[in-house]
Amino acid sequence: MATMRVRSLVLKDGMNVLGLITFSIGFGIILGAMGPEGQVMTNFFFVLNEIIMRLVKLVIWYSPIGIMCLISGKILEVANIADTARMLGMYMVTVLCGLAVHAIIVLPGIYFLVTRKNPWTFFRGMLQAWVMALGTASSAATLPITFRCLEENNGIDKRVTRFVLPVGATVNMDGTALYEAVAAIFIAQLNRMELTIGQVITVSLTATAASIGAASVPSAGLVTMLLVLTSVGLPTSDVTYIIAVDWLLDRIRTSINVLGDAFGAGIVYHLCKDDLEKIDMEVVKDLNDQGMSPMSPMSPFDPFRRMSSAMLEVLPPTHVMRRHSAKDRGTELLKDRGNNGLAVQSYHLIPNDDVREATPGDTDTSM
Repeated sequence: MATMRVRSLVLKDGMNVLGLITFSIGFGIILGAMGPEGQVMTNFFFVLNEIIMRLVKLVIWYSPIGIMCLISGKILEVANIADTARMLGMYMVTVLCGLAVHAIIVLPGIYFLVTRKNPWTFFRGMLQAWVMALGTASSAATLPITFRCLEENNGIDKRVTRFVLPVGATVNMDGTALYEAVAAIFIAQLNRMELTIGQVITVSLTATAASIGAASVPSAGLVTMLLVLTSVGLPTSDVTYIIAVDWLLDRIRTSINVLGDAFGAGIVYHLCKDDLEKIDMEVVKDLNDQGMSPMSPMSPFDPFRRMSSAMLEVLPPTHVMRRHSAKDRGTELLKDRGNNGLAVQSYHLIPNDDVREATPGDTDTSM
């Protein structure tokens, strides 16, 4: 006798987190496109965010006591501590193996396929930033070291790092997304719940979307973890199981996030390197036509600082740059908004023959 299987949809109580995230993204895009018309609503959300942040600052002072009580209560509820500890250990091994595969195979593989360069040489240049991420567990705190490693050790153009890294530190949380997906499956197994294929896909999509909105601060993944658990109806109270080991996993996944940002910056630089060199050559040509030289030690924000030394060496040694002293120009600071919108100290040209007559404190260097 044949058995017929009938599929049916079952509604579960809970929040539609994936739909809420999708709506929020669309709402933000439309609000940004409205420009001045949506400024009132934009100001409302800025003020609301400030209110929430001040409330969080008040609550965070009591978090050590609250976390201690949560973990203690959950330990007392566990019937078999040995089995739970074994499952927690396997959860840690699974997360570490996934992060290792992503860091050792996936990221270097993508970098090699796009650039055809040795990814391990690139990683060696990022070693200091990687260690810093392990120590701080924060992508934002590691950002200055990441800038220096990319620009000085790996030779990435500043125009690329100044754009890619701040965006990557905010939205590129690949290690966090992997961690949250594994944690949701672990909590489901802990509660003897079997996730369907659709629920696994929902967990993956929600973890990816939630990791984009996670802050680049320590243990931010625990907050977005609640969204992932809610999306498939898992108990959010069980997140206390992983708090005890999150301090270690958080550091490792943060280091993976930093490596992902670095490899991304390297790929972007490889793809746009020719265009950047064309722009540099055009700027150098314009300066030569005007009889100017960008070789003077200007403000660190000066656009010429972003050029490679090879581009600058083609300039003829006809002039040196002399910076206006404070007594000559008072307290006025001339601003150049033509290239990068940042304040640049004013300079004027003097011939090489007049260098000896210049005031010692005013002359920067000669070509």
